[in-house]
Amino acid sequence: MIVGILKEIKPDENRVSLLPTGVEILSRNGNKVLVEKDAGIGSGFPNELYEKYGAEIIDSAEEIYKQAELILKVKKSPTGRIFFNSKNNNQRNVKKNETRFCNC
Repeated sequence: MIVGILKEIKPDENRVSLLPTGVEILSRNGNKVLVEKDAGIGSGFPNELYEKYGAEIIDSAEEIYKQAELILKVKKSPTGRIFFNSKNNNQRNVKKNETRFCNC
């Protein structure tokens, strides 16, 4: 599975949805992890640390949305919806209440 980690966009939100050690666990188990550039900076985790644990640093959220099958965020998306790509890369837009595939 391709997992995307986005930089939070709300003011004063410095948390990140996955620590570098989480990236290591996901990568070790055969997943690809994409991290938006500087997503972990506010929490003290530089891009290089994510790369060290197996992540690929991506310049934009848009590119992560295109590639990832699962997006992890601290806060909900601005639209209140969960975005994910199916195996055949057709983007689907699912209302928040229509799925319960992840508890954070």
